Amino acid sequence: MKQLYKIKHRADSMKLASLVMYGSIIGVLVGILISIYRKLVIFLQSKMILFYESAKFSIVNLILVLLVIFIFGLIVGKLTENEPKIGGSGIPQVSGQMKGIMSINWKKVLPFKFIGGLIGLVSGLTVGREGPSVQMGATVGHSLGEIGNRKEEDKKLFITAGAAAGLSSAFNAPLSGLVFVLEELHQKFDRYIFLIAASAAFLSDYVSSLIFGTKPVIDVGHLKEIPIGNYYLIILLSVIIGLLSQFFIKGIFHLKVLYNQIKLPVYLKIVFPFVFTALVIINFPNLFGSGEHFIFMPIELNADIQTQIFLLIAKFVLLLLAFCSGMPGGIFLPMLVLGALIGNVFASVMVSLGLIGQEYIIVFSLIAMAANFSAIVRSPITAMLLILEMTGAFVYFLPISLGAMISYLVIEMIKIKPVYEMLLDVMINKEKSHQ
Repeated sequence: MKQLYKIKHRADSMKLASLVMYGSIIGVLVGILISIYRKLVIFLQSKMILFYESAKFSIVNLILVLLVIFIFGLIVGKLTENEPKIGGSGIPQVSGQMKGIMSINWKKVLPFKFIGGLIGLVSGLTVGREGPSVQMGATVGHSLGEIGNRKEEDKKLFITAGAAAGLSSAFNAPLSGLVFVLEELHQKFDRYIFLIAASAAFLSDYVSSLIFGTKPVIDVGHLKEIPIGNYYLIILLSVIIGLLSQFFIKGIFHLKVLYNQIKLPVYLKIVFPFVFTALVIINFPNLFGSGEHFIFMPIELNADIQTQIFLLIAKFVLLLLAFCSGMPGGIFLPMLVLGALIGNVFASVMVSLGLIGQEYIIVFSLIAMAANFSAIVRSPITAMLLILEMTGAFVYFLPISLGAMISYLVIEMIKIKPVYEMLLDVMINKEKSHQ
């Protein structure tokens, strides 16, 4: 019996060591890939902002800008039409792979997602890089599993590792990447999943930190702590966000269904949000991109409440039009931005009522970010860790956790599906209708 135990223990130890090794390899590869992606986005977006500004100088420049954006939309549309699995954030597709109900051709998905997602971000559409980073990371893991001719069980572990590494390197948030795959993709804790995902997430974060540094992605600096006596406002804000989040999920669902019913080629459906967003950006340049600059408004020169509400509605509409068209692009960061704007509006009203000081608005924005993510994605632990890692504001663990848990409980009582589960259902139903 002792000999049998030793053999089993040795075999298990070898498997664990193997998972750490493969997870590390995946983490390094994904870290390099997503860092290149992020670098290209930052560089090309800075050039595109100047290009948009030129549209104001003459009608010729305006036509040129719209023509270029039209061509960009056409390219992304053709890529998506050729490989529909690159559409959207990519997280539902990864989830479908984990459940064994969706197959992915990584040889097409990886390059198409990279190019399509990059063009959408560079064009200033209201989408994020995080969902695509998760899918691209998953396809890197998938490719290693395929090339190595691994068993189906091992392929899923490799995909998991890649997904964790993708989120980790997109946000410099290794704990969030690890917890996300446990909480969202697997919905269970398993030591094999934990080891390969952890090694991949931390190695990818190490690679991205070498390139981008170790500062938080959203560096809000040192902020004042909310007095315990004002925690009732956190509860109120979180309840409001829990109630509002259903409109976000329903809005995406209904517009997705509407887009699917429109009898037009896929590429034309995707061209529309490109051109529409371009026209909006030319008139309102601050609406360029996912909108993460709005998170910093309370620290810098905060807008009045009416402007905040306008920005909230505008970014929501632009996100719906872009994301629901089926183009490659995520909702992670736009979702957090919408939460920050809701928190800003709420806290600004509380300031006007004399209940809190101006300096607490940014804190309520951070809490609202976590609460919004928690309610929409239905992953409260990931929401807490993500905001803490993105901002470095670990002193706010209690209020951020409170916000995430309360909004989660509110939306659970409403009984509406989480956004990625809903999106997977829409994709499966669309595939069935085309069979």
